[in-house]
Parts: sequence; structure tokens; C-alpha cells
Amino acid sequence: MKTKTTLRLERTYKAPLEEVRTYLTEPALLARWFAPGDMQAEVRADARVGGHYEISMQGNGPDGKPATHTCAGVYEVLEPTRVVATFNWKEQPLPQETRLIFELEPVDGGTRLVLIHEGLPGDEAVAMHRQGWEGCLAKLEEAVPSGS
Repeated sequence: MKTKTTLRLERTYKAPLEEVRTYLTEPALLARWFAPGDMQAEVRADARVGGHYEISMQGNGPDGKPATHTCAGVYEVLEPTRVVATFNWKEQPLPQETRLIFELEPVDGGTRLVLIHEGLPGDEAVAMHRQGWEGCLAKLEEAVPSGS
């Protein structure tokens, strides 16, 4: 049996917690950052406990050819400082459903966001998802107003 692994990334944004949180649940705001690099996202999200989301990312893959990747899941927790949802890929499903956890904490007039992706099926999956999530979080930093 393969080892299930957890990916953890942390970023601090200059915007207030409530504002950063809206980027985790509002479809139009999710679409601004939930696709790494030059990819564009189309988002359908019913942000309520038990509600489904689906995010389709389109752009060019590493080989330069057009690519589409679609992830989907169900919201499990929607609290002011915590958003939890299941996560899996439509085109190439992971061997098991994984879980995304976003934890938010106010810090120095801004917000610390901790992204935890649990249940990945091993080191290779962690490395691939790390690259994607780092690209997404960089776009989130560009998307979130600085709060100034």
C-alpha cells in the first residue's frame, strides 16, 4: 500500500481575513487564482456545507499543447477561519479522494493562510501538487487587494 502524504504551504497576505476568505468560496474570485501559471479557471461553486464545486483549468501544458484539468469536491466545513473540502481530479482521479484545508489567521493587519492538502498518494503526487499550489497561491497574492 502506498503512503498517504500531506502537503502544507503557508502564505501571508496584506488583506484582512474576511476579504481573503471570500477568495476561497466566491466563484468569480476563485476563478482569478485557482489555476497555476497562464492557465485560466472556470468555476462552479455552491459554497455551503454539502455543496459541490468544480473548477476547470484550461491553458497550455508543459509540452505547450492545450490542456484541461478539472478538479471537483464537496465543501465539508465553512467557518470564518477554516474552509475544508474534498478534492479529486476528473480526468485522472487520484487513487483516493483527498482533502483540502484552508486555515486563516489574522496577523499584523493581514492574513496568514495555511493550505493543507491531505491524503495524497505519495511523494510524486506531493511534488506535482506542490508545484500547482505554489502557482495558484502566487496568483492569489496578485488577486487579493493589498489592504492599503
